[in-house]
Amino acid sequence: MNSAIEELSPEVQRVLGGVAIEVEDWPDRSIADAHPNSLIFGVYIGVGMTKWEANLAATPRVIKLFQIPIEMVSDNRKQIDERIKATILHEIGHHLGMDHDRLKRVGL
Repeated sequence: MNSAIEELSPEVQRVLGGVAIEVEDWPDRSIADAHPNSLIFGVYIGVGMTKWEANLAATPRVIKLFQIPIEMVSDNRKQIDERIKATILHEIGHHLGMDHDRLKRVGL
């Protein structure tokens, strides 16, 4: 998973500054319950930048990637890396304050 992250453009890596990336096997129960009937590849935990206030700027921000779901739908290393990159870009959109409707409109 690290190679896929390292291959992200410098602009994307700059936006990721201050956002931790964690890899887990599966989403925990609370995340799974929040997304019923979905195979979840990743999630952003934190407050989107458009909602930051002085007291929220220091709130931890994390992108969690879920390895087993990503691997389940991928046939090879290239597909895994592509799905990781797409998931990170989607979750960065949430970090920037975009909701799912906006992310769909921009192709994420």
